Amino acid sequence: MTASPGSHWIRAAVAFALLLAAGSVRAQAPGPITWFDSFEDDNKAWSNGTPEIGKGVRPNTKALKLGKASWDANLAWVWSGRVGQFKLPGATDINKVYVGFRVFGKGIDQVRIEFNDGAKGYTYRYTSTTNDRWFDVTTPMGQARSGVTRMPNDFKLSQIKIFIVGGAGMPEVWIDDFIVTTGATPEQLWNVALAEEIKRAQLEAQADVDGFRISTKTIENAKEALRRPSGRTKPRTILPLAPGKHAEAFPALVAANVPRTEMTKAVLPEGLNLNGFAELRALLPYVLSKTESETVLLAMPAAAWKASSSASDAQRISSRCLQSGVLPIWVLPSAPAGATDAQKKGHKDFLARVGRQLEESGAPWIDATFATQCAADKMDGADLNETGLAEVAKLAEKALKHATETIRRR
Repeated sequence: MTASPGSHWIRAAVAFALLLAAGSVRAQAPGPITWFDSFEDDNKAWSNGTPEIGKGVRPNTKALKLGKASWDANLAWVWSGRVGQFKLPGATDINKVYVGFRVFGKGIDQVRIEFNDGAKGYTYRYTSTTNDRWFDVTTPMGQARSGVTRMPNDFKLSQIKIFIVGGAGMPEVWIDDFIVTTGATPEQLWNVALAEEIKRAQLEAQADVDGFRISTKTIENAKEALRRPSGRTKPRTILPLAPGKHAEAFPALVAANVPRTEMTKAVLPEGLNLNGFAELRALLPYVLSKTESETVLLAMPAAAWKASSSASDAQRISSRCLQSGVLPIWVLPSAPAGATDAQKKGHKDFLARVGRQLEESGAPWIDATFATQCAADKMDGADLNETGLAEVAKLAEKALKHATETIRRR
């Protein structure tokens, strides 16, 4: 089951009709589920924690492993500062706002959760713990205290911190299914949240599982931008662009791997090229005006992505494409052949940074590393060779099909 960027934030209407949302929690009307996170997305909503596949409550899902505390050898902890300034509804009894999550680990002695407004923290301690199997932690926020002071109803939440105290040394511990509910306990609503997550997972595609990324937020933003397109009448028409050494071969490779799709060719003013983002921003509107393509597949050279502005450039280019009725699908560069662990981590951070920007505009993207698996025979220096581009084209067919089903809805 997959989802983060984002984390999995779920907003609910009063009538239990859950609406998906992404990003920070904001002030809103009371709803049964105000926040749910199953940690399937690696979108860094939580700090000092690492999502690990196969560790979740359910088979083949992720849980968040807590990191060590630098100030206490018996403490593992994680925190989130991405919840925004969530103001609890003034008419709501604070004791009817619940926080729940599931815990698994070894050497656990105590669980603490702290709610912080940026200046003051309110803490609840949970001492009924179990080792080597999952157990639930759930409490009304009103039970959290700062000394003898109870949390006020107008409390503004800016940080949540979870501390797991070990009996003898730092415990090895994971959490899953973090949820904030109003008017009903987490136990009553976990299944509701998970059912909604399954629906969401059916819409989404994950880079580490599918080789390309289409999130709920991407779908929503792309649909909004395409709501009044300026006319793209030919379905399954694609313009493949791979500036660089293998630019000429790319359209034929895409045509061979994306069946029932018409390829179109870029027409450029004489003497000009699309090798960098500056040229792409300036010339792509001209190129698109010369074709009826409804999709443009963009595989920029690795060197082009090294500029500090490349992510924001890609976002702006994507927005312009969508506003003209063209869906952009980006091919993000592969990690180098035989990449070290450090290089793989750097590449993962790059994907997260660029992916968030593309998601904001509504552009799907393909992870070329998924296609190449860092194999030298699919690379030409830092870029893909024709074999690597052919593997990317196979992913492009899957990404195009998914985008058609979830964004274009034909």
